[in-house]
Amino acid sequence: MSFDYHMYGSYIDYLSMDVYDGSSWTSNIWTKIGQQHSSSSDAWSSATVDLSAYAGGDAVIVRFRTKNKQWNSADPAIDNIRIEGAYITTPYAESFENGFGTWRQSADDDIDWTRNSGGTPTSNTGPSGASAGDWYLYMEPHDSGIQYKTASLECSFDLSGASHLTLSFDYHMYGNYIDYLAVDVSAGSSWTSNVWIRTGQQHTGSDSAWSNAVVNLSAFVGNSEVTIRFRAKQLEWHAADIAIDHIRLENYGLYEYEQWVIDTFAGAPEGTDTATAGNPDGDRFDNKLEWALVTDPMTPDTAPMVTNIDDSDFKVIYRRRDPDLTGVDVYASWASSLTSTVWKVNGDGLTEVSMGWNDDVETIEASVSLDGINKFIRIEANE
Repeated sequence: MSFDYHMYGSYIDYLSMDVYDGSSWTSNIWTKIGQQHSSSSDAWSSATVDLSAYAGGDAVIVRFRTKNKQWNSADPAIDNIRIEGAYITTPYAESFENGFGTWRQSADDDIDWTRNSGGTPTSNTGPSGASAGDWYLYMEPHDSGIQYKTASLECSFDLSGASHLTLSFDYHMYGNYIDYLAVDVSAGSSWTSNVWIRTGQQHTGSDSAWSNAVVNLSAFVGNSEVTIRFRAKQLEWHAADIAIDHIRLENYGLYEYEQWVIDTFAGAPEGTDTATAGNPDGDRFDNKLEWALVTDPMTPDTAPMVTNIDDSDFKVIYRRRDPDLTGVDVYASWASSLTSTVWKVNGDGLTEVSMGWNDDVETIEASVSLDGINKFIRIEANE
């Protein structure tokens, strides 16, 4: 914390700063005794006080306290008060076991996040417990009694020494009136919104296992002042307890791909080419495409598609890995002939609907209407 002060007056006794940590006061964290300036025109002095010992507290109070000796010539003054956190470097982890850590409530929202252990007070929403440890953060819209409100949480980082950075966190989204949970990033004067977002209820019960998200932040590395924001919104004031826990920022090269290699190629023959351009099964997909299409790189195959026909639609269900991780855009398209030179995509006679996520894999239902014309649906993958 920094501030400016002016202490001109022969009857000034002192100017002090005290801090309350939620249970007791610590007096004279900073203090100056007696007159410190020789005239009214003297330049103000600046003070800087280390408040690191109180970081993460959710009930911290800072108090300025002054005293005069007589009733005249004792006009101490303060101005330009700033509280600033030193930017945090990576790697970084926070599970909210001892407060909010370095995360702060945003002023650009409607309600605050709440730290909680166990289930949330509202029925039919929220997790039954933390993902890691005993504590987590969640949005409690029930107390507000107001619809369509947002809650935002921010933390600032120094990413000047990072490379190929990933943000990972656990989330729980059980509740009929959840609108969305999003991650925004600012590397200066403006925000990049929705670098990650999930819309609507993602879990079916309070006891459902938490999901894990991995967000590629490589576009923001090299900046010394980067702010990450979690932004949640509810539709109505109840059954919308969105929760987050176990936040990590890690410096890895191709971390997500490397983890896939570890899991997928376990037990593979020695010398198997596991590079992104490798193709150990010899089919038309290299390893990067196998990763994006959620297929087996050791067996020649194609992306599995489950077809279904009802009274009015031809439907195909397929899976794709989060394109923010893979750099590969996977989507469905349709045509009336397999040899067609024009294949139409979502919004042009075809509809794609997310059926949910399992970690970083999304299940998609693509559908076209049955109207007496041949319909063919294929899956495309473009880098």
